[in-house]
Amino acid sequence: MLHDLSDKKLTARKVQSDIGEHPRLHRETVYMPLNKLSVVWIRAQRPFDLAWATLIAENFDKDMFEDVVITKPDRNGVSHIIEGQHRVAAVEIKWGRDELVPCRIVAASDPARAAEIWIQINNGKKKARPVDHFHVMVTAKNDEAVQIERILKECGLIVGPKARGHVSCVAALQAVYRMKVSKDQVVGEVLDYTLAAMVAIWGPTNNQAYGATLVKSFGLFAKSYWADIDWQRLTDTIKRRFFNPDELIAAGRHNRERTLMRGVCRELVMTYNYKKTGARLKLEDL
Repeated sequence: MLHDLSDKKLTARKVQSDIGEHPRLHRETVYMPLNKLSVVWIRAQRPFDLAWATLIAENFDKDMFEDVVITKPDRNGVSHIIEGQHRVAAVEIKWGRDELVPCRIVAASDPARAAEIWIQINNGKKKARPVDHFHVMVTAKNDEAVQIERILKECGLIVGPKARGHVSCVAALQAVYRMKVSKDQVVGEVLDYTLAAMVAIWGPTNNQAYGATLVKSFGLFAKSYWADIDWQRLTDTIKRRFFNPDELIAAGRHNRERTLMRGVCRELVMTYNYKKTGARLKLEDL
């Protein structure tokens, strides 16, 4: 239960007693019943999203529950929720309207000030870079991040800012990792083969090779032709024709169909098929 977190109050009082009665940033957590909280000024924050509140409830972790930011109660005893309406709704979904939630009261008496505080809370944080967010996910033992890191290490690569041996296109890595040819295929296998092929062609230290466009293009190629690919032929033919990764991107741009990724993938197919005897890969299968 959330009111089991009452040690927050004790901590706040202990700190206050240590540094004086009126610290500049003194705050105290109060516990408010859900029936005394409401979004009074609807346009002073984002619209309510029931699906998001439900997701929070389903994955509830009390250690990640931040204090709800509210105003002082109005004449009816109801406080406006400045920030945290979805957390409040998640608690109601999980435990009902009789629950208490930890709140921080701020001096906002009109919708303009409430909206200003909401903006500062939501826009005032420095956004984490994708590579930094990825490393935190690995530390948190997120399975997908851990497996992606393992695949990269096996190929002599790491997630990091643009540099030799670094791959910074986290979203592309995640997209290819999730690609599956069939429901029975092991997740991550497409990314494994994709990066292994790229390293065989250009080596692990050519940072031009591991941008989002090429990673996704090779991933699309692998997913589209998985059962028919001779991986040795792929690496040999691409290496002979495209010594520099930028040359492949330029060719894909010239052969572009809807997206650059598809244009590059078409170049992979045509290069793979060049002078090939027997069955060839079909462009229409893309």
